[in-house]
Amino acid sequence: MRKFVSTILAMVIISLSLLMSPAAASANEQTFYFTVEATSECPAHTISNPFSNASILTANAQGAWNNGPNLPKVNPNGDFSQPCDSCEFPVPPNKINELIAYDQTMPPGFTLGGGASMNFEVYPGQRISFCQNDARGTHYDNQGSAEVFVRITTQEPLK
Repeated sequence: MRKFVSTILAMVIISLSLLMSPAAASANEQTFYFTVEATSECPAHTISNPFSNASILTANAQGAWNNGPNLPKVNPNGDFSQPCDSCEFPVPPNKINELIAYDQTMPPGFTLGGGASMNFEVYPGQRISFCQNDARGTHYDNQGSAEVFVRITTQEPLK
């Protein structure tokens, strides 16, 4: 009976650890968690697709930031209420104060995704950078941050 209880307990512990750490449950996904500070110029944070084939990147962010000390804070979806002719990523179609995902090897102003929730394809080894959209050289007086959770999932079969 004692051995049976020990076996059941071990199975429960393993199951709980897999639920608490989804990346450990699957070799087909990699998770990242990081903070993008509003005071950080682009690129504020960069990650890489660790898989050897095309994958799907899903990102969710929360937080509040602004692009100046006396301006209201907004979430990572940004806002169209302010013009920004000199933003790093054109407004429109992007927004000032928007969380932007981009590839530094692509043409200037080209984005892969933006906002508090995004989903797009990434290629093997592709490096994806994140930052708050603001005019280059003006992040120094911004306030706030966004917490970003990213999951890269590949369709690569388990070996």
